[in-house]
Amino acid sequence: MSQDEQLSEDVIFDIVSNRRRRFVLTHLQREGGPVQLTDIATELAAAESDIPPEEVGTKARKRAYVSLYQTHVPRLIEEGIVAHDEETGTVRLRDPAAEVLAYLGRDRSDQRWPRRYFALALVGLAVYVPVLAGVAPDELLVAGLLVPLGVLVVSLSHWRSVSVR
Repeated sequence: MSQDEQLSEDVIFDIVSNRRRRFVLTHLQREGGPVQLTDIATELAAAESDIPPEEVGTKARKRAYVSLYQTHVPRLIEEGIVAHDEETGTVRLRDPAAEVLAYLGRDRSDQRWPRRYFALALVGLAVYVPVLAGVAPDELLVAGLLVPLGVLVVSLSHWRSVSVR
């Protein structure tokens, strides 16, 4: 696949359908740079066994490494998602990986919406609690109508941003 082409949904779904390929991609994203394939295999074996990486046995590490080296990394290379440097033994993400990672829900832009809803909830509480406590005049309840309108605007914005992808 050339650098300018986009991955088809079928290819992306095939890539993310395998737990080990998802692990490789998210591990590389988390590390932020090239990672030794042996280190990825150790982390994978640890995650699959639910143990710390330093407790991974030789057999488990080797099984994970062989699977990554022979099957999963070549598949990711074939689609241009990762690059593997045979000399150094490192694997790194390439540009098309962002497309696949977005399907995994690792897109950081989605994290802003909960903060917006939380801020609106705080504004709503700041308006209604003083009125309910009798500290603020009842007329302030009219201003409280701005909160549901704000929720409506933020909800529509959120819906639009998700449907544009």
